[in-house]
Amino acid sequence: MNQIHKALVYTFLPLLLAGCIEANTSSLPASEDFPAEAVRTQIDKERDYYPTENWQTKSPAVLGLNEEVLKELTDEVRHEDVYSMLLIKDGYLAEEYYKSIAFDNSRTPINSVAKSITSSLIGIAIEQGHIEGINQKASDFIPEILDQEDTRKQNWTIEHFLTMTDGLDWPETTSWNEIMVPLESSENWVEFILSRELAYEPGMKFNYNTGSSHLLSVIIERASGQSTKQFANEHLFSQLGIGTMDYFWDIDSNGYYTGGYKMEMAPADLAKIGYLFLNGGRWEGDQLIPQEWVETSTAYHTMTELNTAGFGDYGYQWWVKTLHLDTGELIHSYYGSGAFGQKLIVIPHFDIVAVFTSNLPNESYGLYFEQITEQFLLKLFEG
Repeated sequence: MNQIHKALVYTFLPLLLAGCIEANTSSLPASEDFPAEAVRTQIDKERDYYPTENWQTKSPAVLGLNEEVLKELTDEVRHEDVYSMLLIKDGYLAEEYYKSIAFDNSRTPINSVAKSITSSLIGIAIEQGHIEGINQKASDFIPEILDQEDTRKQNWTIEHFLTMTDGLDWPETTSWNEIMVPLESSENWVEFILSRELAYEPGMKFNYNTGSSHLLSVIIERASGQSTKQFANEHLFSQLGIGTMDYFWDIDSNGYYTGGYKMEMAPADLAKIGYLFLNGGRWEGDQLIPQEWVETSTAYHTMTELNTAGFGDYGYQWWVKTLHLDTGELIHSYYGSGAFGQKLIVIPHFDIVAVFTSNLPNESYGLYFEQITEQFLLKLFEG
Protein backbone atom coordinates (compact mmCIF):
# COMPACT_ATOMS: atom_id res chain seq x y z
CA MET A 1 0.00 0.00 0.00
CA ASN A 2 1.05 3.54 -0.57
CA GLN A 3 2.66 4.57 2.72
CA ILE A 4 2.00 8.28 2.14
CA HIS A 5 -1.69 7.58 1.53
CA LYS A 6 -1.82 5.50 4.71
CA ALA A 7 -0.24 8.29 6.71
CA LEU A 8 -2.81 10.76 5.46
CA VAL A 9 -5.85 8.66 6.21
CA TYR A 10 -4.49 7.65 9.61
CA THR A 11 -3.96 11.30 10.53
CA PHE A 12 -7.57 12.19 9.80
CA LEU A 13 -9.24 9.09 11.25
CA PRO A 14 -9.61 10.36 14.84
CA LEU A 15 -11.39 13.43 13.48
CA LEU A 16 -13.67 11.25 11.39
CA LEU A 17 -14.53 9.09 14.36
CA ALA A 18 -15.24 12.05 16.58
CA GLY A 19 -17.47 13.61 13.96
CA CYS A 20 -19.34 10.49 12.86
CA ILE A 21 -19.94 8.52 16.03
CA GLU A 22 -22.78 10.76 17.11
CA ALA A 23 -24.56 10.80 13.77
CA ASN A 24 -28.32 11.00 14.08
CA THR A 25 -29.51 7.43 13.58
CA SER A 26 -32.38 5.18 14.53
CA SER A 27 -32.47 1.51 15.42
CA LEU A 28 -35.46 1.19 13.12
CA PRO A 29 -34.89 3.53 10.18
CA ALA A 30 -37.04 3.51 7.07
CA SER A 31 -36.12 0.65 4.75
CA GLU A 32 -35.55 3.02 1.84
CA ASP A 33 -32.63 4.53 3.75
CA PHE A 34 -30.65 1.34 3.23
CA PRO A 35 -29.05 0.19 -0.01
CA ALA A 36 -30.80 -2.36 -2.18
CA GLU A 37 -27.90 -4.75 -1.79
CA ALA A 38 -28.99 -5.36 1.80
CA VAL A 39 -30.82 -8.32 0.19
CA ARG A 40 -27.80 -10.57 0.40
CA THR A 41 -26.41 -13.64 -1.28
CA GLN A 42 -27.28 -16.67 0.81
CA ILE A 43 -25.06 -19.72 0.98
CA ASP A 44 -27.27 -22.79 0.67
CA LYS A 45 -25.13 -25.64 -0.55
CA GLU A 46 -24.06 -29.08 0.54
CA ARG A 47 -20.59 -28.99 2.07
CA ASP A 48 -18.03 -31.76 1.62
CA TYR A 49 -17.13 -31.56 5.30
CA TYR A 50 -17.24 -29.27 8.33
CA PRO A 51 -14.03 -28.25 10.13
CA THR A 52 -15.12 -29.53 13.55
CA GLU A 53 -11.79 -31.29 13.97
CA ASN A 54 -9.63 -29.10 11.74
CA TRP A 55 -9.64 -27.12 8.52
CA GLN A 56 -8.88 -29.04 5.35
CA THR A 57 -6.73 -27.26 2.79
CA LYS A 58 -6.84 -26.74 -0.95
CA SER A 59 -4.45 -24.76 -3.07
CA PRO A 60 -5.44 -21.22 -4.02
CA ALA A 61 -5.28 -22.20 -7.69
CA VAL A 62 -7.75 -25.05 -7.23
CA LEU A 63 -10.07 -22.65 -5.40
CA GLY A 64 -9.85 -20.13 -8.21
CA LEU A 65 -7.90 -17.44 -6.37
CA ASN A 66 -5.53 -15.06 -8.10
CA GLU A 67 -2.17 -16.22 -6.75
CA GLU A 68 -0.38 -13.01 -7.66
CA VAL A 69 -2.85 -10.94 -5.63
CA LEU A 70 -2.60 -13.44 -2.80
CA LYS A 71 1.17 -13.04 -2.72
CA GLU A 72 0.79 -9.26 -2.65
CA LEU A 73 -1.66 -9.55 0.24
CA THR A 74 0.70 -11.79 2.22
CA ASP A 75 3.60 -9.43 1.56
CA GLU A 76 1.49 -6.51 2.74
CA VAL A 77 0.49 -8.01 6.08
CA ARG A 78 4.01 -9.37 6.63
CA HIS A 79 5.31 -5.80 6.72
CA GLU A 80 2.72 -4.67 9.27
CA ASP A 81 1.92 -5.77 12.82
CA VAL A 82 -0.53 -8.38 11.58
CA TYR A 83 -0.02 -11.53 13.63
CA SER A 84 -2.15 -13.97 11.68
CA MET A 85 -4.26 -14.23 8.53
CA LEU A 86 -6.53 -17.09 7.50
CA LEU A 87 -8.49 -17.18 4.24
CA ILE A 88 -11.31 -19.73 3.95
CA LYS A 89 -12.71 -20.20 0.43
CA ASP A 90 -15.54 -22.66 -0.31
CA GLY A 91 -14.97 -24.16 3.13
CA TYR A 92 -11.26 -24.88 2.62
CA LEU A 93 -8.24 -23.16 4.08
CA ALA A 94 -6.66 -21.45 1.09
CA GLU A 95 -4.01 -19.40 2.87
CA GLU A 96 -2.60 -19.32 6.40
CA TYR A 97 -0.05 -16.79 7.59
CA TYR A 98 1.48 -16.30 11.05
CA LYS A 99 4.08 -13.69 11.86
CA SER A 100 5.89 -16.24 14.00
CA ILE A 101 5.40 -19.72 15.38
CA ALA A 102 4.20 -18.15 18.63
CA PHE A 103 0.93 -17.20 16.91
CA ASP A 104 0.38 -20.54 15.14
CA ASN A 105 -2.71 -22.23 16.63
CA SER A 106 -2.43 -20.10 19.76
CA ARG A 107 -5.16 -18.17 21.56
CA THR A 108 -5.10 -14.46 20.91
CA PRO A 109 -7.25 -11.58 22.16
CA ILE A 110 -10.17 -11.01 19.81
CA ASN A 111 -11.37 -7.93 21.71
CA SER A 112 -14.73 -6.66 20.41
CA VAL A 113 -15.23 -9.54 17.98
CA ALA A 114 -16.66 -11.08 21.16
CA LYS A 115 -19.70 -8.84 20.62
CA SER A 116 -20.69 -10.81 17.53
CA ILE A 117 -20.48 -14.06 19.51
CA THR A 118 -22.67 -12.60 22.27
CA SER A 119 -25.22 -11.59 19.63
CA SER A 120 -25.23 -15.20 18.38
CA LEU A 121 -26.11 -16.38 21.88
CA ILE A 122 -29.00 -13.91 22.07
CA GLY A 123 -30.41 -15.45 18.89
CA ILE A 124 -30.11 -18.94 20.36
CA ALA A 125 -31.75 -17.82 23.61
CA ILE A 126 -34.69 -16.37 21.69
CA GLU A 127 -35.07 -19.59 19.69
CA GLN A 128 -35.10 -21.61 22.91
CA GLY A 129 -37.77 -19.40 24.46
CA HIS A 130 -35.63 -17.90 27.20
CA ILE A 131 -36.21 -14.48 25.63
CA GLU A 132 -39.44 -13.46 23.90
CA GLY A 133 -37.71 -11.44 21.20
CA ILE A 134 -35.76 -8.29 20.47
CA ASN A 135 -38.65 -6.06 21.53
CA GLN A 136 -38.83 -7.49 25.05
CA LYS A 137 -38.10 -4.90 27.73
CA ALA A 138 -34.59 -5.14 29.13
CA SER A 139 -36.02 -4.50 32.60
CA ASP A 140 -37.66 -7.94 32.50
CA PHE A 141 -34.16 -9.34 33.05
CA ILE A 142 -32.44 -6.35 34.63
CA PRO A 143 -34.99 -5.01 37.13
CA GLU A 144 -32.35 -2.60 38.44
CA ILE A 145 -33.38 -0.44 35.49
CA LEU A 146 -36.66 0.30 37.28
CA ASP A 147 -34.70 1.92 40.11
CA GLN A 148 -33.08 4.46 37.81
CA GLU A 149 -34.16 8.07 38.25
CA ASP A 150 -34.49 8.62 34.51
CA THR A 151 -37.63 6.68 33.64
CA ARG A 152 -36.84 6.77 29.92
CA LYS A 153 -34.47 3.87 30.57
CA GLN A 154 -37.53 1.73 31.24
CA ASN A 155 -38.20 1.92 27.49
CA TRP A 156 -35.00 0.02 26.73
CA THR A 157 -35.51 -3.14 24.72
CA ILE A 158 -33.00 -5.82 23.89
CA GLU A 159 -32.79 -4.34 20.40
CA HIS A 160 -31.49 -1.05 21.81
CA PHE A 161 -28.51 -2.93 23.23
CA LEU A 162 -28.01 -5.02 20.09
CA THR A 163 -27.87 -1.89 17.92
CA MET A 164 -26.10 0.34 20.47
CA THR A 165 -28.89 2.88 20.37
CA ASP A 166 -29.58 2.93 24.12
CA GLY A 167 -28.76 6.65 24.22
CA LEU A 168 -26.27 6.49 27.09
CA ASP A 169 -23.51 9.04 27.46
CA TRP A 170 -20.66 6.65 26.66
CA PRO A 171 -17.54 8.26 25.10
CA GLU A 172 -15.72 4.99 24.43
CA THR A 173 -14.39 5.81 20.96
CA THR A 174 -12.99 9.18 21.91
CA SER A 175 -12.06 8.82 25.60
CA TRP A 176 -11.39 5.18 26.50
CA ASN A 177 -9.78 6.05 29.84
CA GLU A 178 -12.72 8.23 30.80
CA ILE A 179 -15.26 5.41 30.54
CA MET A 180 -13.67 1.97 30.33
CA VAL A 181 -11.12 2.33 33.13
CA PRO A 182 -13.80 3.38 35.67
CA LEU A 183 -16.04 0.56 34.41
CA GLU A 184 -13.36 -2.08 34.90
CA SER A 185 -12.50 -0.81 38.37
CA SER A 186 -16.10 -0.52 39.56
CA GLU A 187 -17.54 -2.93 42.10
CA ASN A 188 -20.72 -3.43 40.06
CA TRP A 189 -20.47 -3.19 36.28
CA VAL A 190 -24.21 -3.42 35.76
CA GLU A 191 -24.91 -0.55 38.11
CA PHE A 192 -22.10 1.51 36.58
CA ILE A 193 -23.57 1.09 33.08
CA LEU A 194 -27.15 1.74 34.12
CA SER A 195 -26.26 4.85 36.08
CA ARG A 196 -24.76 6.67 33.10
CA GLU A 197 -26.91 9.60 32.04
CA LEU A 198 -28.94 9.48 28.86
CA ALA A 199 -27.45 11.78 26.25
CA TYR A 200 -30.14 10.92 23.68
CA GLU A 201 -33.56 9.37 23.54
CA PRO A 202 -33.31 5.57 23.25
CA GLY A 203 -33.43 4.46 19.63
CA MET A 204 -32.35 7.80 18.14
CA LYS A 205 -28.55 7.69 17.94
CA PHE A 206 -25.86 5.07 17.46
CA ASN A 207 -23.02 5.37 19.94
CA TYR A 208 -20.44 2.61 20.23
CA ASN A 209 -20.93 1.13 23.67
CA THR A 210 -19.30 -2.00 25.12
CA GLY A 211 -21.56 -1.51 28.13
CA SER A 212 -24.56 -2.41 25.96
CA SER A 213 -22.86 -5.64 24.92
CA HIS A 214 -22.11 -6.49 28.55
CA LEU A 215 -25.77 -6.07 29.46
CA LEU A 216 -26.62 -8.59 26.73
CA SER A 217 -24.40 -11.12 28.52
CA VAL A 218 -26.18 -10.37 31.79
CA ILE A 219 -29.51 -10.94 30.05
CA ILE A 220 -28.35 -14.29 28.66
CA GLU A 221 -27.35 -15.50 32.11
CA ARG A 222 -30.48 -14.31 33.87
CA ALA A 223 -32.77 -15.57 31.12
CA SER A 224 -31.22 -19.01 30.73
CA GLY A 225 -30.18 -19.73 34.30
CA GLN A 226 -26.66 -20.54 33.06
CA SER A 227 -23.58 -18.40 32.90
CA THR A 228 -23.00 -16.98 29.45
CA LYS A 229 -19.95 -19.21 29.07
CA GLN A 230 -21.89 -22.34 30.09
CA PHE A 231 -24.64 -21.40 27.65
CA ALA A 232 -22.08 -20.86 24.88
CA ASN A 233 -20.31 -24.13 25.62
CA GLU A 234 -23.51 -26.17 25.53
CA HIS A 235 -25.28 -24.58 22.59
CA LEU A 236 -22.50 -23.26 20.35
CA PHE A 237 -18.83 -23.95 20.99
CA SER A 238 -18.95 -27.69 21.73
CA GLN A 239 -20.69 -28.40 18.41
CA LEU A 240 -17.95 -26.49 16.59
CA GLY A 241 -15.21 -28.51 18.24
CA ILE A 242 -14.15 -25.60 20.46
CA GLY A 243 -13.48 -26.94 23.95
CA THR A 244 -13.67 -25.05 27.22
CA MET A 245 -9.87 -24.87 27.39
CA ASP A 246 -9.58 -23.67 23.80
CA TYR A 247 -10.65 -20.14 24.63
CA PHE A 248 -10.59 -17.68 27.50
CA TRP A 249 -13.46 -15.45 28.57
CA ASP A 250 -13.08 -12.98 31.44
CA ILE A 251 -15.68 -12.00 34.03
CA ASP A 252 -16.67 -8.72 35.64
CA SER A 253 -16.53 -7.90 39.35
CA ASN A 254 -19.78 -9.78 39.97
CA GLY A 255 -18.99 -12.86 37.93
CA TYR A 256 -20.82 -12.01 34.70
CA TYR A 257 -18.92 -12.86 31.53
CA THR A 258 -17.90 -9.76 29.61
CA GLY A 259 -20.27 -9.60 26.66
CA GLY A 260 -18.25 -7.15 24.61
CA TYR A 261 -14.58 -8.01 24.91
CA LYS A 262 -11.93 -9.75 27.06
CA MET A 263 -12.06 -13.00 25.09
CA GLU A 264 -9.19 -14.99 23.59
CA MET A 265 -9.52 -17.56 20.83
CA ALA A 266 -7.29 -19.24 18.24
CA PRO A 267 -7.72 -17.74 14.75
CA ALA A 268 -8.74 -21.13 13.32
CA ASP A 269 -11.54 -21.38 15.89
CA LEU A 270 -12.65 -17.82 15.27
CA ALA A 271 -12.91 -18.70 11.59
CA LYS A 272 -15.43 -21.41 12.55
CA ILE A 273 -17.77 -18.72 13.89
CA GLY A 274 -17.64 -16.92 10.54
CA TYR A 275 -18.13 -20.16 8.64
CA LEU A 276 -21.15 -21.04 10.78
CA PHE A 277 -22.74 -17.72 9.82
CA LEU A 278 -21.71 -18.13 6.19
CA ASN A 279 -23.69 -21.39 6.22
CA GLY A 280 -26.81 -19.80 7.69
CA GLY A 281 -26.19 -21.16 11.21
CA ARG A 282 -25.94 -24.79 10.04
CA TRP A 283 -23.19 -27.18 11.16
CA GLU A 284 -22.92 -30.91 10.52
CA GLY A 285 -26.60 -31.10 9.68
CA ASP A 286 -27.71 -29.21 12.82
CA GLN A 287 -29.20 -25.71 12.93
CA LEU A 288 -27.13 -24.22 15.75
CA ILE A 289 -28.27 -20.64 15.21
CA PRO A 290 -31.66 -19.92 13.61
CA GLN A 291 -31.17 -18.96 9.97
CA GLU A 292 -33.53 -16.03 10.48
CA TRP A 293 -31.25 -14.72 13.22
CA VAL A 294 -28.17 -15.07 11.01
CA GLU A 295 -29.89 -13.08 8.27
CA THR A 296 -31.36 -10.48 10.63
CA SER A 297 -28.33 -9.87 12.82
CA THR A 298 -26.05 -9.31 9.82
CA ALA A 299 -28.46 -6.96 8.04
CA TYR A 300 -28.50 -3.16 8.17
CA HIS A 301 -30.22 -1.90 11.32
CA THR A 302 -28.38 1.22 12.41
CA MET A 303 -26.86 3.82 10.12
CA THR A 304 -23.64 5.05 11.67
CA GLU A 305 -22.17 7.13 8.83
CA LEU A 306 -18.84 5.52 9.71
CA ASN A 307 -18.10 4.28 6.21
CA THR A 308 -15.74 7.22 5.73
CA ALA A 309 -13.79 5.97 8.74
CA GLY A 310 -13.49 2.46 7.36
CA PHE A 311 -16.16 0.78 9.48
CA GLY A 312 -19.65 0.78 8.01
CA ASP A 313 -23.13 0.56 9.45
CA TYR A 314 -24.38 -1.74 12.19
CA GLY A 315 -26.51 -4.84 12.55
CA TYR A 316 -26.94 -6.74 15.79
CA GLN A 317 -23.38 -6.51 17.16
CA TRP A 318 -22.03 -7.07 13.65
CA TRP A 319 -20.67 -4.36 11.37
CA VAL A 320 -22.22 -4.40 7.88
CA LYS A 321 -20.72 -2.89 4.77
CA THR A 322 -21.51 -2.61 1.08
CA LEU A 323 -18.62 -3.57 -1.19
CA HIS A 324 -18.24 -2.22 -4.72
CA LEU A 325 -16.85 -4.53 -7.39
CA ASP A 326 -15.06 -3.26 -10.49
CA THR A 327 -17.96 -4.63 -12.51
CA GLY A 328 -20.24 -2.10 -10.82
CA GLU A 329 -21.96 -4.81 -8.81
CA LEU A 330 -22.71 -4.04 -5.17
CA ILE A 331 -22.38 -6.87 -2.67
CA HIS A 332 -22.98 -7.24 1.05
CA SER A 333 -20.41 -8.11 3.69
CA TYR A 334 -20.39 -8.25 7.45
CA TYR A 335 -17.69 -8.57 10.03
CA GLY A 336 -16.77 -8.67 13.67
CA SER A 337 -14.18 -6.08 14.62
CA GLY A 338 -11.96 -5.66 17.65
CA ALA A 339 -9.51 -3.05 18.89
CA PHE A 340 -6.02 -3.03 17.38
CA GLY A 341 -7.16 -4.85 14.26
CA GLN A 342 -8.93 -8.11 15.10
CA LYS A 343 -11.20 -8.98 12.15
CA LEU A 344 -13.67 -11.71 11.27
CA ILE A 345 -14.82 -10.87 7.73
CA VAL A 346 -17.58 -12.74 5.88
CA ILE A 347 -18.30 -12.12 2.20
CA PRO A 348 -21.10 -14.50 1.16
CA HIS A 349 -20.96 -13.49 -2.51
CA PHE A 350 -17.53 -15.10 -2.81
CA ASP A 351 -18.11 -17.83 -0.18
CA ILE A 352 -15.18 -16.50 1.81
CA VAL A 353 -14.26 -16.01 5.48
CA ALA A 354 -11.15 -14.03 6.41
CA VAL A 355 -9.60 -13.76 9.87
CA PHE A 356 -6.92 -11.29 10.88
CA THR A 357 -5.35 -10.74 14.29
CA SER A 358 -3.13 -7.72 14.72
CA ASN A 359 -1.54 -5.11 16.89
CA LEU A 360 -2.18 -2.07 14.72
CA PRO A 361 -2.72 1.52 15.89
CA ASN A 362 -6.19 1.66 17.37
CA GLU A 363 -6.98 4.92 15.61
CA SER A 364 -6.19 3.56 12.16
CA TYR A 365 -6.98 -0.13 11.78
CA GLY A 366 -10.48 0.54 10.40
CA LEU A 367 -9.19 2.20 7.26
CA TYR A 368 -6.33 -0.26 7.00
CA PHE A 369 -8.66 -3.24 6.70
CA GLU A 370 -11.01 -1.35 4.43
CA GLN A 371 -8.04 -1.01 2.07
CA ILE A 372 -7.07 -4.66 2.61
CA THR A 373 -10.58 -5.68 1.56
CA GLU A 374 -10.84 -3.39 -1.45
CA GLN A 375 -7.29 -3.73 -2.77
CA PHE A 376 -6.74 -7.42 -2.09
CA LEU A 377 -9.66 -9.56 -0.93
CA LEU A 378 -11.96 -8.44 -3.73
CA LYS A 379 -9.16 -8.72 -6.29
CA LEU A 380 -8.54 -12.37 -5.41
CA PHE A 381 -11.35 -13.33 -7.76
CA GLU A 382 -10.14 -11.45 -10.82
CA GLY A 383 -8.27 -13.12 -13.64
